[in-house]
Amino acid sequence: MNRLGNYPLPSLFFAGLLLFLSRLQAVRQIKFRLHTQAAKTTFQTLFGKASVPHGDTLNATFANLDPDQLGVLPTSMVRTLIRKRVLEKGRFLRRFYMIAIDGTGVYVFHQRHCEHCTTKTHNGKTLYYHMVLEAKLVTSDGLALSVMSEFIENPNENPSKQDCEIKAFHRLAEKLKQAFPNLPILLLLDGLFAEGPVFQICRQNRWEFLIVLKDADLPSVNQEFRNLLPLNQENTKIKRQEGLIQHYSWINDISYRDTVGRVFSLNVLECREKLADEHTHRWVSSQKITPDNAVSLAKAGRDRWKIENQGFNTQKNLGFALEHPYSEDPVGMKVYYFLLQMAHTWGQLCERGRALKKAVPEGFGALKNIAFRFLEEWRNSSIVAAEWGQLLNLGIQVRLDTS
Repeated sequence: MNRLGNYPLPSLFFAGLLLFLSRLQAVRQIKFRLHTQAAKTTFQTLFGKASVPHGDTLNATFANLDPDQLGVLPTSMVRTLIRKRVLEKGRFLRRFYMIAIDGTGVYVFHQRHCEHCTTKTHNGKTLYYHMVLEAKLVTSDGLALSVMSEFIENPNENPSKQDCEIKAFHRLAEKLKQAFPNLPILLLLDGLFAEGPVFQICRQNRWEFLIVLKDADLPSVNQEFRNLLPLNQENTKIKRQEGLIQHYSWINDISYRDTVGRVFSLNVLECREKLADEHTHRWVSSQKITPDNAVSLAKAGRDRWKIENQGFNTQKNLGFALEHPYSEDPVGMKVYYFLLQMAHTWGQLCERGRALKKAVPEGFGALKNIAFRFLEEWRNSSIVAAEWGQLLNLGIQVRLDTS
């Protein structure tokens, strides 16, 4: 077993996962919250070390790792869930896995942090960013599981052109196809990705796509949609529910030629909904739209927000502290980022799993209470060798509660 800092490397990853599962929000809290006699006994049982590693040990070790090797672990977790058919009920039209891709800022500095920072200047003031393009498998019932991450970073301090989400998408798409060569995928994207090169990648990879179409995006496609809509009034469907009126309209087979002459046949779906106010949502899709799938497609388009809400918002504001720099080292930052993604996936499976609901039928109230209970168990209940042996012999099956 590889050992760094006199600790087995898996033990350091485990301590990092504990940091996020307990939602401690700072590496220094490992020293104050995870070091108890019960915790030391458990660590001795699991890793043959009679103490929990210090946060400084994690930082020193993580700065010397290859983050790409750790980056495959979130992918492997999702692959296992797919292979075990845990996510079957979350497939679109019982076939496609919905993967939402979007970028987010992770860290912001007022001074250059490293040569890979991207920059933005406003009113003469420059801010330095670390950003990531994230692919998450989302389901309509609320899961947002990290599949793959691609960091948006400059090659050096003075690049001729900065890295960006579109460039990162090309890199991520190549890795996603390598990781899941035959997986039926429906990509959910925002309007930034409504362009020919993205359509071409999806066509080559045999991926379906559903992309937000704003008024300023693809002007010729938007204009053709508006021109043809009055002539195709049969392409409509109205849904009424508890005062909400949703009016669906669509046009199929709109021809679009991109800047290098490639021709694509695109389908446009619009949903106008009215409750107190009226809102209009529009998407461009590779999927032919029919009265049978129009509502499902629109719902899938709205599911893209799960990467924002259940994904980024949860990780930033509900205890994971995504925007907190857990390490000052640019490599260490990435390692902590991947550990956070793994912990978030594990946490969602616990929150939604039937086993936990069966064990605690009264529930936990707020979801953050699960992290609190987990921390208390870690601090006060130890695992000895005999118990660990019994646990290893148990068959574990992940089943999600959909009630």
